[in-house]
Amino acid sequence: MSSETNKTQVGGTHYRTKTGMQHWDLMAAHGVGYLEGQASRYVFRWRKKNGIEDLQKARHFLLKIIEVHLRQKVKETPKVPLENTVLFVQANRMHAVDGAIFSMILTWQSLQDVQRCIEQVDKLLAAAETEKQIQALGQGPAAGAI
Repeated sequence: MSSETNKTQVGGTHYRTKTGMQHWDLMAAHGVGYLEGQASRYVFRWRKKNGIEDLQKARHFLLKIIEVHLRQKVKETPKVPLENTVLFVQANRMHAVDGAIFSMILTWQSLQDVQRCIEQVDKLLAAAETEKQIQALGQGPAAGAI
């Protein structure tokens, strides 16, 4: 899915893909809401752009999803078929853990699902923070690094 706007990216190359389908293409194709779009965007790009900060932002948006749905009694959930998220994850060679979280964000059906997304982001954050500490000590990447 190539487009004129996909040929240019302001501020880096973290959304460029070999397939030409960028994150915003998947979101637009399925009418994904702002909060899910942002949470999934930060999970998608965290290894390529802002690291731990992007995971923290993803977590923040997931918390907002829960807050909005509890306060406003919203019933709408994302409409992205799981197969489409899997194809996107594979086409973009996302890390398995990132891809699983990405898919969970875009296919959740209950607030418990969103809570599970938060738990997975928390695990990923803990692993990323440990890895960062190890690298800061000059010991190189940890065995089985994230």
